Amino acid sequence: MTTINVETSNLQALATGLPQPVVGILPAGTTADVTVFTSAVQTINAVLIADAAANTPGNTALPPPNNFRFFDETVSVGGSVPGDAFKGAASVPGITGQFIDLTPDVLGIAALTPNQFLKSDTGNDTLSVVGGRNILSGGSGGNLFIGGVATVTSVNGTPTVQPSVDTFVSSATGAAAASAIINFHSGDDAAMLGVNAAYTFKFLDTAFGLELDAIPPATGGNAAAIVLQGYSTADIGTRLSFGISVAGDGTNYLFVHGN
Repeated sequence: MTTINVETSNLQALATGLPQPVVGILPAGTTADVTVFTSAVQTINAVLIADAAANTPGNTALPPPNNFRFFDETVSVGGSVPGDAFKGAASVPGITGQFIDLTPDVLGIAALTPNQFLKSDTGNDTLSVVGGRNILSGGSGGNLFIGGVATVTSVNGTPTVQPSVDTFVSSATGAAAASAIINFHSGDDAAMLGVNAAYTFKFLDTAFGLELDAIPPATGGNAAAIVLQGYSTADIGTRLSFGISVAGDGTNYLFVHGN
């Protein structure tokens, strides 16, 4: 097991562009890339605003075709639906539809088309997307997130690559939470709400990938973990950047950015 110490200096002091106070989780003796941290925090804060907006009353149902498939494992009920128009587009443009199910049941929610918002709550849920710009938002418990992959289309023989850019959100604000993420790419971000710089952080190489355990202090908090398939401790500070920040509503969060 490799333990990475948290930088005690506030990265806000290094540049004026950071939107919120940020603490970097960095290998001892390394220097943070302020540009990377700025981009990650700006993206995640916008996503959290969009997440809140999506979960407000008054939905507009989308016409066919179906954009989402769901299955509730607890009650063995499932189906496919078009979903609703995304209500967080003012903060995160490019996403068109949303599907929200806040039951504590064990859920599987899959986007069938690109550019979607998926949200579940406290169950051990699986959320997956296919490409484009997406937000996958789970609550506490164990969440399996499957990100999208880049797609290639050809017009008159000229290939065009459409990247997949995803943001993954879980929450340890009310209970312990763990997120396992497949297809975490450069440009992606993940956030674990409820984690602050008072936590102890430990990185571990596992058969699945890089695991970051966030251990709460004696003063309180809930345990949290993020596991990234295909990464290792050698990627910390190079392919991956880790830090702590705070949202506009005062919620602390742990984040990881794919460089």
